[in-house]
Amino acid sequence: MPERHPAPLADLQSAIRTLRASADEYNIDPLRVGVIGFSAGAHLASTAATRFDYGDPAADNPIERHSSRPDLIILSYPVISFEEYTHEGTVHNLLGDEPDQQLREGLSNHKQVTSETPAAFIWQTADDPVVPVENSLLFASALSHNNVPFELHVFPHGPHGSGLAIDFPAVAQWTDLAEIWLRSKGF
Repeated sequence: MPERHPAPLADLQSAIRTLRASADEYNIDPLRVGVIGFSAGAHLASTAATRFDYGDPAADNPIERHSSRPDLIILSYPVISFEEYTHEGTVHNLLGDEPDQQLREGLSNHKQVTSETPAAFIWQTADDPVVPVENSLLFASALSHNNVPFELHVFPHGPHGSGLAIDFPAVAQWTDLAEIWLRSKGF
């Protein structure tokens, strides 16, 4: 059985903080920590991008002193809404049977975007048979409304769960587009 909300978010936030706290050890820039997610994992990435804190400088645990905000996100065929256009399997796995409507709305991440949400690269196929493309469109619209930089690519055809899309040449270009976008963001 999968872990229920908020455990996955807490794990991701802890991972982001740990990377920042261990930046010297891992030889990484603590100001360039991004998150990528696919499908339900993209819901988790967008949740981390809309529910974060900047750390507690007075925390006893030195890891907790670091921000849990990702510096950017890459969302691949994301589940975004837990209301309209959702993927009920993701809702069930994260929230269980008959989740509270207020919690569903709170985890509809397009409704949680603010001007502090990090920049996003989003891609999906228009005919995704599992997660409706409206999820990507809703999130991109919310980013636009809040003046958050984003890049959105909607490819006409392709299955859900195509990953790097090596078997789908028209979609496989997403990786090159993401690389160009990452470089434009200094990553």
